[in-house]
Amino acid sequence: MRGLIIDYAGVLEGPAADAESWKLLLSELRMNGIGIAVLTNIDSFDVPADLARWKETGYVDEIVLSSEIGVEKPDFEAFYAACRALGEDHKDCVCVDDSIENIHAAVRAGLIGVLYTAYDRTEAELRPLFNLH
Repeated sequence: MRGLIIDYAGVLEGPAADAESWKLLLSELRMNGIGIAVLTNIDSFDVPADLARWKETGYVDEIVLSSEIGVEKPDFEAFYAACRALGEDHKDCVCVDDSIENIHAAVRAGLIGVLYTAYDRTEAELRPLFNLH
């Protein structure tokens, strides 16, 4: 796997999110050459300042807003656009989202899907997918 596509609301931000742990994991992934994109259905007029900081501080490579690409998750094209933003084939990408509908769509689109319910569980699933020990 060469790319990680991650949702913002409910995963990186929200009551069940663990932002500090995510920052450590995302840094480790990037140090191992993994491209990371946030894919969110947040409207470009409502982008929270915290979202932009994930890219500004170097935790993610790209932020892909559905409102800017013209399609929303769970449309397959939204996932493909995020993969293209990273320069990766969709078959080499993992999608993390807190919506089972989006995970089903990502898997049907050819990505590996990881349903986010808690940070520790998600990290345990991601580490072997990216050969992190």
